[in-house]
Amino acid sequence: MTTPEMRILTVRQPWAWAIIHGGKDVENRARNLAGDYRGPVAIHAGAVYDRSADEHPEIRRMADARGASSMREFLIPYGHLAYRHIAGVVNLVDVHMATPDSLGRIRCQPEDRAPGEWRPACSP
Repeated sequence: MTTPEMRILTVRQPWAWAIIHGGKDVENRARNLAGDYRGPVAIHAGAVYDRSADEHPEIRRMADARGASSMREFLIPYGHLAYRHIAGVVNLVDVHMATPDSLGRIRCQPEDRAPGEWRPACSP
């Protein structure tokens, strides 16, 4: 009898929090780290905070949907986010390999997802 396999993915805060608690269901990576693996993935909150997330449109949409009057009210204050721990476990159901255009940019279609849902990062 073998022990079931589980993978771990390190994600900077507040993205780790958003994956576990905020409905973020897309995680963009430059390459497929999962290979053929599908199943449980432990989300490890990394040691670094991504300050660009404070102005990210998806975080703003999530804050608006939850009635937060400001980003600070919505996001857990920087000092209270946990780092260097397993934030939770999610189920990896699919991997999408984006195809860059001739300039190496990744493009996406806005209609791929409903308004207010998480979208992959796209080149302008």
